[in-house]
Amino acid sequence: MADPDATAALLGTEFVAAPKAAQPFKIVLVGQSGAGKSSCLWRLTHPDAPDLSDCAKVSTIGVDFAVYPLRIQGVEYKFNVFDTTGQSRFTSIVRPYCLTEVHGFVGVIDVAYWTRHISDSLKTQNAAEDETPEDMHRKLFQSTVVLALTLAFSNMPRATEASFAHYKCFADPANQVVLCLGNKMDLYERDEKLQAIQDKFTDALEQVVHAKNWRYANASAERNINVISEMHSIMSRIVSIANAWDREHPRPERIERKPKKMVPDVENDDDIDYDREAAPTSYCKCM
Repeated sequence: MADPDATAALLGTEFVAAPKAAQPFKIVLVGQSGAGKSSCLWRLTHPDAPDLSDCAKVSTIGVDFAVYPLRIQGVEYKFNVFDTTGQSRFTSIVRPYCLTEVHGFVGVIDVAYWTRHISDSLKTQNAAEDETPEDMHRKLFQSTVVLALTLAFSNMPRATEASFAHYKCFADPANQVVLCLGNKMDLYERDEKLQAIQDKFTDALEQVVHAKNWRYANASAERNINVISEMHSIMSRIVSIANAWDREHPRPERIERKPKKMVPDVENDDDIDYDREAAPTSYCKCM
Protein backbone atom coordinates (compact mmCIF):
# COMPACT_ATOMS: atom_id res chain seq x y z
CA MET A 1 0.00 0.00 0.00
CA ALA A 2 1.33 3.45 -0.94
CA ASP A 3 2.46 5.67 1.92
CA PRO A 4 0.85 9.15 1.51
CA ASP A 5 3.53 10.79 3.67
CA ALA A 6 6.36 9.30 1.60
CA THR A 7 4.63 10.40 -1.62
CA ALA A 8 4.21 13.92 -0.28
CA ALA A 9 7.88 14.07 0.68
CA LEU A 10 8.96 13.13 -2.84
CA LEU A 11 6.68 15.69 -4.51
CA GLY A 12 7.19 18.49 -2.02
CA THR A 13 3.48 18.37 -1.19
CA GLU A 14 1.53 17.86 2.00
CA PHE A 15 -2.11 17.12 2.70
CA VAL A 16 -3.56 19.74 5.05
CA ALA A 17 -6.75 19.65 7.09
CA ALA A 18 -7.96 23.10 6.04
CA PRO A 19 -6.50 25.82 3.85
CA LYS A 20 -5.86 29.29 5.23
CA ALA A 21 -6.21 31.09 1.90
CA ALA A 22 -6.04 29.38 -1.46
CA GLN A 23 -6.73 29.92 -5.14
CA PRO A 24 -9.32 27.30 -6.13
CA PHE A 25 -8.49 25.10 -9.10
CA LYS A 26 -10.84 22.64 -10.77
CA ILE A 27 -10.04 19.02 -11.62
CA VAL A 28 -12.64 16.80 -13.27
CA LEU A 29 -12.71 12.98 -13.32
CA VAL A 30 -14.14 11.52 -16.52
CA GLY A 31 -14.61 7.98 -17.77
CA GLN A 32 -17.10 5.23 -18.42
CA SER A 33 -19.62 4.16 -15.84
CA GLY A 34 -18.06 1.59 -13.51
CA ALA A 35 -14.45 2.54 -14.30
CA GLY A 36 -13.83 3.58 -10.69
CA LYS A 37 -13.99 7.40 -10.76
CA SER A 38 -15.86 7.61 -7.44
CA SER A 39 -13.44 5.11 -5.90
CA CYS A 40 -10.47 7.22 -6.99
CA LEU A 41 -12.02 10.35 -5.50
CA TRP A 42 -12.84 8.50 -2.29
CA ARG A 43 -9.30 7.12 -2.11
CA LEU A 44 -7.88 10.64 -2.57
CA THR A 45 -9.86 11.94 0.39
CA HIS A 46 -9.41 8.78 2.53
CA PRO A 47 -5.73 7.86 2.13
CA ASP A 48 -5.58 5.83 5.35
CA ALA A 49 -8.56 3.56 4.65
CA PRO A 50 -7.43 -0.08 4.25
CA ASP A 51 -9.85 -0.76 1.38
CA LEU A 52 -12.99 0.53 -0.32
CA SER A 53 -15.45 -1.19 2.01
CA ASP A 54 -16.76 2.17 3.26
CA CYS A 55 -17.03 3.68 -0.22
CA ALA A 56 -20.55 3.80 -1.60
CA LYS A 57 -20.84 1.17 -4.36
CA VAL A 58 -23.50 3.02 -6.36
CA SER A 59 -23.32 4.87 -9.67
CA THR A 60 -22.92 8.63 -9.50
CA ILE A 61 -26.03 10.49 -10.59
CA GLY A 62 -25.06 13.82 -12.11
CA VAL A 63 -22.02 15.22 -10.28
CA ASP A 64 -20.22 14.69 -6.99
CA PHE A 65 -17.25 16.68 -5.75
CA ALA A 66 -14.79 17.15 -2.93
CA VAL A 67 -12.67 20.09 -1.81
CA TYR A 68 -9.07 18.94 -1.48
CA PRO A 69 -6.55 21.27 0.22
CA LEU A 70 -2.88 20.69 -0.52
CA ARG A 71 0.30 22.46 0.54
CA ILE A 72 2.80 22.71 -2.31
CA GLN A 73 6.26 24.11 -1.55
CA GLY A 74 5.00 25.82 1.58
CA VAL A 75 1.93 27.43 -0.02
CA GLU A 76 -1.57 26.11 0.57
CA TYR A 77 -3.88 25.62 -2.41
CA LYS A 78 -7.42 24.36 -2.77
CA PHE A 79 -8.63 21.99 -5.48
CA ASN A 80 -12.26 21.31 -6.31
CA VAL A 81 -12.27 17.73 -7.60
CA PHE A 82 -15.43 16.81 -9.53
CA ASP A 83 -16.59 13.23 -10.08
CA THR A 84 -18.81 13.08 -13.16
CA THR A 85 -21.25 10.37 -14.10
CA GLY A 86 -20.31 8.02 -16.90
CA GLN A 87 -23.93 7.56 -17.96
CA SER A 88 -24.75 9.43 -21.16
CA ARG A 89 -28.27 10.39 -20.07
CA PHE A 90 -26.81 12.75 -17.45
CA THR A 91 -24.44 14.54 -19.86
CA SER A 92 -26.75 17.55 -20.16
CA ILE A 93 -26.53 17.98 -16.37
CA VAL A 94 -22.77 17.54 -16.15
CA ARG A 95 -21.61 19.77 -19.01
CA PRO A 96 -22.85 23.25 -17.92
CA TYR A 97 -21.90 22.85 -14.25
CA CYS A 98 -18.46 21.26 -14.13
CA LEU A 99 -16.98 21.08 -17.63
CA THR A 100 -16.18 24.80 -17.86
CA GLU A 101 -12.98 26.49 -16.65
CA VAL A 102 -11.32 23.13 -15.91
CA HIS A 103 -7.62 23.22 -15.08
CA GLY A 104 -7.02 19.47 -15.23
CA PHE A 105 -8.74 16.27 -16.35
CA VAL A 106 -8.32 12.75 -14.97
CA GLY A 107 -9.58 10.01 -17.27
CA VAL A 108 -10.19 6.72 -15.45
CA ILE A 109 -10.04 3.56 -17.56
CA ASP A 110 -10.98 0.12 -16.27
CA VAL A 111 -8.04 -1.87 -17.64
CA ALA A 112 -9.47 -5.12 -16.26
CA TYR A 113 -12.64 -4.66 -18.33
CA TRP A 114 -10.70 -4.05 -21.54
CA THR A 115 -8.39 -6.97 -20.78
CA ARG A 116 -11.39 -9.28 -20.61
CA HIS A 117 -12.75 -7.68 -23.80
CA ILE A 118 -9.52 -8.46 -25.67
CA SER A 119 -9.38 -11.98 -24.25
CA ASP A 120 -12.88 -12.74 -25.46
CA SER A 121 -12.15 -11.22 -28.87
CA LEU A 122 -9.05 -13.36 -29.29
CA LYS A 123 -11.19 -16.47 -28.82
CA THR A 124 -13.66 -15.55 -31.55
CA GLN A 125 -11.66 -13.62 -34.14
CA ASN A 126 -9.64 -15.29 -36.86
CA ALA A 127 -6.84 -13.74 -38.88
CA ALA A 128 -7.62 -12.81 -42.48
CA GLU A 129 -5.97 -14.68 -45.31
CA ASP A 130 -3.47 -11.90 -45.98
CA GLU A 131 -2.40 -11.28 -42.35
CA THR A 132 -0.56 -13.18 -39.68
CA PRO A 133 -1.94 -13.83 -36.17
CA GLU A 134 0.59 -11.29 -34.86
CA ASP A 135 -0.82 -8.61 -37.18
CA MET A 136 -4.35 -9.46 -36.08
CA HIS A 137 -3.37 -9.19 -32.40
CA ARG A 138 -1.62 -5.86 -32.97
CA LYS A 139 -4.66 -4.40 -34.75
CA LEU A 140 -6.96 -5.68 -32.00
CA PHE A 141 -4.91 -4.05 -29.26
CA GLN A 142 -4.61 -0.78 -31.18
CA SER A 143 -8.32 -0.56 -31.91
CA THR A 144 -9.16 -1.38 -28.29
CA VAL A 145 -6.86 1.38 -27.03
CA VAL A 146 -8.49 3.92 -29.34
CA LEU A 147 -11.97 2.83 -28.27
CA ALA A 148 -11.09 2.91 -24.56
CA LEU A 149 -9.65 6.43 -24.78
CA THR A 150 -12.54 7.70 -26.90
CA LEU A 151 -15.14 6.48 -24.42
CA ALA A 152 -13.17 7.61 -21.37
CA PHE A 153 -12.63 11.19 -22.60
CA SER A 154 -15.87 11.66 -24.53
CA ASN A 155 -17.01 14.36 -22.07
CA MET A 156 -13.76 16.34 -22.16
CA PRO A 157 -14.49 19.58 -24.05
CA ARG A 158 -12.02 21.51 -26.15
CA ALA A 159 -10.55 24.32 -24.04
CA THR A 160 -10.68 27.90 -25.32
CA GLU A 161 -9.51 31.19 -23.81
CA ALA A 162 -13.15 32.19 -23.37
CA SER A 163 -13.54 29.22 -21.02
CA PHE A 164 -11.26 30.79 -18.40
CA ALA A 165 -11.80 33.96 -16.41
CA HIS A 166 -8.12 34.47 -15.53
CA TYR A 167 -5.86 31.49 -16.29
CA LYS A 168 -6.21 31.56 -20.07
CA CYS A 169 -2.89 29.74 -20.32
CA PHE A 170 -4.73 26.45 -19.78
CA ALA A 171 -6.35 26.88 -23.20
CA ASP A 172 -2.91 26.32 -24.75
CA PRO A 173 -2.53 22.65 -25.77
CA ALA A 174 1.02 22.74 -24.40
CA ASN A 175 -0.39 23.53 -20.95
CA GLN A 176 -3.20 20.97 -21.07
CA VAL A 177 -3.04 18.90 -17.88
CA VAL A 178 -4.49 15.43 -18.46
CA LEU A 179 -3.90 12.28 -16.43
CA CYS A 180 -4.99 8.85 -17.60
CA LEU A 181 -5.35 6.31 -14.78
CA GLY A 182 -5.49 2.62 -15.68
CA ASN A 183 -7.58 1.56 -12.69
CA LYS A 184 -8.06 -2.01 -11.35
CA MET A 185 -4.56 -3.02 -12.42
CA ASP A 186 -4.40 -5.64 -9.65
CA LEU A 187 -7.53 -7.60 -10.57
CA TYR A 188 -5.81 -10.29 -12.67
CA GLU A 189 -2.43 -10.49 -10.95
CA ARG A 190 -3.06 -14.17 -10.09
CA ASP A 191 -4.06 -15.10 -13.66
CA GLU A 192 -0.89 -15.24 -15.76
CA LYS A 193 -2.70 -15.34 -19.12
CA LEU A 194 -4.98 -12.39 -18.44
CA GLN A 195 -2.16 -10.49 -16.74
CA ALA A 196 -0.02 -10.89 -19.87
CA ILE A 197 -2.85 -9.51 -22.02
CA GLN A 198 -3.35 -6.64 -19.60
CA ASP A 199 0.36 -5.76 -19.61
CA LYS A 200 0.36 -5.65 -23.40
CA PHE A 201 -2.78 -3.52 -23.44
CA THR A 202 -1.49 -1.02 -20.87
CA ASP A 203 1.83 -0.73 -22.73
CA ALA A 204 -0.03 0.15 -25.94
CA LEU A 205 -2.31 2.51 -24.01
CA GLU A 206 0.65 4.28 -22.41
CA GLN A 207 2.31 4.85 -25.78
CA VAL A 208 -0.80 6.51 -27.22
CA VAL A 209 -1.32 8.63 -24.10
CA HIS A 210 2.29 9.86 -24.11
CA ALA A 211 1.96 10.72 -27.82
CA LYS A 212 -0.82 13.12 -26.79
CA ASN A 213 1.52 14.72 -24.23
CA TRP A 214 -0.64 13.38 -21.41
CA ARG A 215 0.40 11.53 -18.26
CA TYR A 216 -0.34 7.83 -17.73
CA ALA A 217 -0.14 5.52 -14.72
CA ASN A 218 -1.52 2.13 -13.76
CA ALA A 219 -3.44 2.37 -10.50
CA SER A 220 -5.64 0.61 -8.01
CA ALA A 221 -8.05 2.60 -5.85
CA GLU A 222 -8.81 -0.56 -3.87
CA ARG A 223 -5.21 -1.11 -2.79
CA ASN A 224 -4.19 2.55 -2.79
CA ILE A 225 -1.67 2.25 -5.62
CA ASN A 226 -0.65 5.42 -7.52
CA VAL A 227 -3.98 7.25 -7.14
CA ILE A 228 -2.85 9.82 -4.56
CA SER A 229 0.69 10.27 -5.88
CA GLU A 230 -0.48 10.79 -9.47
CA MET A 231 -3.21 13.23 -8.41
CA HIS A 232 -0.62 15.19 -6.42
CA SER A 233 1.61 15.27 -9.50
CA ILE A 234 -0.98 16.92 -11.73
CA MET A 235 -1.95 19.31 -8.92
CA SER A 236 1.67 20.41 -8.73
CA ARG A 237 1.70 20.79 -12.52
CA ILE A 238 -1.44 22.97 -12.42
CA VAL A 239 0.04 25.22 -9.75
CA SER A 240 3.31 25.56 -11.70
CA ILE A 241 1.46 26.66 -14.86
CA ALA A 242 -0.77 29.06 -12.91
CA ASN A 243 2.17 30.64 -11.06
CA ALA A 244 4.02 31.21 -14.33
CA TRP A 245 0.93 32.92 -15.74
CA ASP A 246 0.54 35.10 -12.63
CA ARG A 247 4.12 36.33 -12.94
CA GLU A 248 3.47 37.49 -16.50
CA HIS A 249 -0.13 38.65 -15.98
CA PRO A 250 -0.51 40.03 -12.45
CA ARG A 251 -4.05 40.54 -11.23
CA PRO A 252 -5.16 44.20 -10.93
CA GLU A 253 -5.22 45.54 -7.39
CA ARG A 254 -8.62 45.93 -5.83
CA ILE A 255 -9.69 49.57 -5.39
CA GLU A 256 -11.44 50.39 -2.15
CA ARG A 257 -14.33 52.77 -2.81
CA LYS A 258 -15.53 55.23 -0.18
CA PRO A 259 -19.17 54.97 0.90
CA LYS A 260 -21.51 57.51 -0.64
CA LYS A 261 -22.67 60.37 1.56
CA MET A 262 -26.32 60.87 2.47
CA VAL A 263 -27.79 64.38 1.97
CA PRO A 264 -31.31 65.74 2.57
CA ASP A 265 -33.77 65.41 -0.26
CA VAL A 266 -35.36 68.88 0.07
CA GLU A 267 -34.89 72.08 -1.89
CA ASN A 268 -34.64 74.43 1.12
CA ASP A 269 -33.33 72.92 4.35
CA ASP A 270 -32.59 76.17 6.25
CA ASP A 271 -35.50 75.67 8.63
CA ILE A 272 -34.80 72.00 9.25
CA ASP A 273 -32.94 71.14 12.44
CA TYR A 274 -30.96 67.94 11.87
CA ASP A 275 -27.57 66.46 12.47
CA ARG A 276 -25.60 66.59 9.20
CA GLU A 277 -23.58 63.56 10.27
CA ALA A 278 -26.69 61.46 10.64
CA ALA A 279 -29.54 62.90 8.57
CA PRO A 280 -33.09 61.55 9.08
CA THR A 281 -33.73 58.65 6.75
CA SER A 282 -37.09 60.14 5.67
CA TYR A 283 -35.29 63.08 4.07
CA CYS A 284 -32.34 61.26 2.49
CA LYS A 285 -31.42 59.86 -0.83
CA CYS A 286 -28.18 58.54 -2.27
CA MET A 287 -26.29 61.03 -4.45
